[in-house]
Amino acid sequence: MSHTKGKSIKEIFTLIAQGVCTQADAKAEFTARLAREGKGPGWYARYEKAIAGLTNEVADPVKFAFASADKPAKAPAKGNPLSKLTKAQLIAFIEAQAK
Repeated sequence: MSHTKGKSIKEIFTLIAQGVCTQADAKAEFTARLAREGKGPGWYARYEKAIAGLTNEVADPVKFAFASADKPAKAPAKGNPLSKLTKAQLIAFIEAQAK
């Protein structure tokens, strides 16, 4: 478990892939981190998902740990339609709006 101390979730999964630490070591570290107080709900959710990723052997456990099912997908921001106008077109548009 000493290899996992102070490492991020991504680094720990990389160590598992390299054979430096075992899944049991990683699970013990993630479980110990869940016992910490004062962290936000997203932080706890990441570590719970990291443990689930270990036990279920998902294809990309790091992506699984950081995925959020409760957040709605954001719509892409709409561009400014006036940004594509030339200077002359913009002036004409402004003058038309002023009338």
